[in-house]
Amino acid sequence: MKSHTAELRDFVRGSLTIDCVEIELVSNGSDSVVYKGPGSIWQTDDGRLTLKLYCSNQVGYAEIQKVVGSYRIGEIVPDSAFFSLRALDIQGRSWSGTRILPRFSRGEAGTVMSAYLHDLSTEAELQYTASRAHMLLGFDQCVDFPCNATTEVETTVAGEPYGTSASLNAARFSACGYEFTLQDEEGWLVLELLSSGDIFPNSLDIRVSEALQFVLAQRLIWSFREVYEGNKRLTVFRPSGRLETDQSPRRPIALQRIDKTGSTWSLFDKYLHHIIDYDKQDKLHPLSALVRSVVSATFSALESQALAISVAVEGVLRLEFERFGLPTNEIEEEIKAVRKLIQGHCALTEAFKKRVCGFLGNMLRPRAKDRLIELVEEGLIAPELLSDWEDTRHPAAHAGFISASSSPDHTTQLLSLCLKVNQLFNNLVFLVIGYTGKYTDYSVSGWPLKDFERAIHTDD
Repeated sequence: MKSHTAELRDFVRGSLTIDCVEIELVSNGSDSVVYKGPGSIWQTDDGRLTLKLYCSNQVGYAEIQKVVGSYRIGEIVPDSAFFSLRALDIQGRSWSGTRILPRFSRGEAGTVMSAYLHDLSTEAELQYTASRAHMLLGFDQCVDFPCNATTEVETTVAGEPYGTSASLNAARFSACGYEFTLQDEEGWLVLELLSSGDIFPNSLDIRVSEALQFVLAQRLIWSFREVYEGNKRLTVFRPSGRLETDQSPRRPIALQRIDKTGSTWSLFDKYLHHIIDYDKQDKLHPLSALVRSVVSATFSALESQALAISVAVEGVLRLEFERFGLPTNEIEEEIKAVRKLIQGHCALTEAFKKRVCGFLGNMLRPRAKDRLIELVEEGLIAPELLSDWEDTRHPAAHAGFISASSSPDHTTQLLSLCLKVNQLFNNLVFLVIGYTGKYTDYSVSGWPLKDFERAIHTDD
């Protein structure tokens, strides 16, 4: 793999080992407990990062019980229970890590602490200053993508040129002012970003991963990130995010190995534009959280797909289509009149009045169906997709699709509904991000490639 540091090459090969002259584990709690000593950090066979620390001082049972007792099985671990890592390796490099829950082994000769690491990072000061910021993201997954660029490999024998081979296995494109190169390298999906400036905005790696998640219909979590800014290089490792599945992803634009139209990367650009300014660091954009639920659901049972995708449609309608489906002034006045009649009716109990008035208040809040109806009326959504969503949402929420005597006809019908509601979700996202262009229509048999030409006008 083309990489910039030896430790990155070792990490990709699964052989990263760091021998440390001193490791410190510092408690995040108010008491600031610190454990010190030499130790090692290495990768396990399953891709996890592991720490072992040989404590310089003896640790008593009472202290161990206090640390372990700060969190309980079945409850979310509080931030105060975690430890942070500071380490100095034998080459003089400093390493850090976060959110560590240590385990203890205690004997007559001393105490050993071990833990799996959530992340591991190191920063180096370089002898040169980069004029343009550069980022490398690595995803420990084999993912197909549309290609538009070749890579060439030159072979030498005994120091003499022997031959050159070329493969169409990369994609190069621009989005949001950044230059991207995507490539499959040794079973890793590797994305390079080049900026026109000297720094990257916070959380850009997350936003880029979210845009890839949508266009490739894969849940992508990077396992390494290497960033060059100015004369600094920051390298971060995380445990393998590889997700094994034998099902094909349901991409908004079905995979064409050779990128003839550039539609996938045009869609990537539109999606990234929509989410790139979301300023909550280390948090998913709300739209991307809905996309993740749909992507994850497509690899699960059909009953789970039906519920997750139909609920995600409600989520995107509530999040991005707030001005659609609002009650008219006439309806608001009618509700006020009914409320007045109920409040003044002496034969009704106060409890009943409160309950009915609460129901009437809900009528002022647009339902997902109300928003979809208006989108249909404006010609933005096909009316049959609204019907398909209705045929899916209620039965899915009330276990109507779960049957002990499932038949092939039942499975075929449910799969068809899932595909149609998935298409409704994709079309809503297209409208949100302002995408027009090629798309795969999963609501039609044969999944034809069509042109999406609808758009929400800003003056509506």
